[in-house]
Amino acid sequence: MDGAMGQYAIICPCEDMIIVFCERLKDMKPDCADKVLGEFWDFMDNGILSPQGMADKIDAHGAEQKWLEQKTASLSLPGVLYNPQGDMSLFTGCYKVIGGMFSLVPPVGGIMAGCFPQPLILSFQIEFGRDICRLYVTQEDKTWTLDAGMDGLARTNSIQVKDQPITLILASAAFTGPQELTLHIRWPQTCYCADYKIKSDAQSLTMAQVYPDLDPAPETEHTCVAVKINE
Repeated sequence: MDGAMGQYAIICPCEDMIIVFCERLKDMKPDCADKVLGEFWDFMDNGILSPQGMADKIDAHGAEQKWLEQKTASLSLPGVLYNPQGDMSLFTGCYKVIGGMFSLVPPVGGIMAGCFPQPLILSFQIEFGRDICRLYVTQEDKTWTLDAGMDGLARTNSIQVKDQPITLILASAAFTGPQELTLHIRWPQTCYCADYKIKSDAQSLTMAQVYPDLDPAPETEHTCVAVKINE
């Protein structure tokens, strides 16, 4: 099985293995698939199937192997946000986006950007319930709701956005500063999560979308400005 930009899942019945690698290739030349698969089968023949070959591979790529071990040892999903104490009135209200880009779907970069254009949110409303922060989002003349837990538990939201395969969002929220509210968004159908850091001056909001580990489209703008409008 293969995917865009050099992502493969290879089934090896004789070795009782399924190997998946999903690194994105930066240089998509016509022979890139041959090079990737050539490296893989060389690894299979001289690495996994040969203990000495595997040792030689590790010795030859010591720095890369050390980095990989450190990276995989520290991988974990970010925890759910929790701090319900803050001034909710600073954020409660209806807002219109006047600058930048605001979306609750992760952007798609590279050659796939044209296949999945990022749906932009034009206006939204924020309110607070007993244990949640709720957003009413207007997108392409449709309104849908996002609930973010403020009691230490994430809320699961089902969404339907045109031309987007993502249908689930896990969300939590917390006050992270005197005038800052942070939404932690996780898309369980992908490997991405992001913190939406929202700062208020009572009449407007500035929002920065921060990817703590992996930015799916670093060339895309991740900030926006929204002003409060009459309800």
